[in-house]
Amino acid sequence: MRKDSCRNCGVTMEEFQRCTVCSEVNQFACTHCRKASDEQVHLKCSLIARNVVCN
Repeated sequence: MRKDSCRNCGVTMEEFQRCTVCSEVNQFACTHCRKASDEQVHLKCSLIARNVVCN
């Protein structure tokens, strides 16, 4: 996932959340205003997580 500047204030974003399946960063938060980016959902990880929950 690309690390961009905040759309709200333009300050650098920091890691906020990691995928529970693959541990890749899937969400960032602004270091200034704390606004979080949209969470990136990994299709493969989402399917794996559902399969674990369903079984």
